[in-house]
Amino acid sequence: MNSDIPKSILFVTISLLVTTPLIAGPVIGLADFTTEPWGEVSITEAPGSATIDQVNESNLRFDTPPVIANVSNVRGSPVLVYKVHIPELQYYNTGLQYLSESDSTVVLDTPNGSLSSEEVQNETYNAVVELELRSRDKAEKIHTSNITVEVRK
Repeated sequence: MNSDIPKSILFVTISLLVTTPLIAGPVIGLADFTTEPWGEVSITEAPGSATIDQVNESNLRFDTPPVIANVSNVRGSPVLVYKVHIPELQYYNTGLQYLSESDSTVVLDTPNGSLSSEEVQNETYNAVVELELRSRDKAEKIHTSNITVEVRK
């Protein structure tokens, strides 16, 4: 074999290519390279709108309805993340809930946020609601919707 690749490197490469599937495969199963599923989440109620209300002359409060989710077969410590973004105001609000095996229904709020009355000039704004399930090494978007934010001064 007249090759520029040394035989030892070629041997190690072929050995890895052959042994890895054998070790991780169903026959031997010594190593598991798959990621563990974290459970099932279905959104039963997501907000269709939100409000910005006058608190005093200079401050406004941003409020979104809670998200209600059914969860089952939870494994590990996944986190349900509830994000609301109003692009025109460059405003983000995030709530999160750690899930456990004992959870069956989760009610998740975002914290009430505040805005300055100088920032808010329109009567309505478009916003994006996203729900994600996260763990240490992965994230899965489970819901995205557009909502209208009504300003009540």
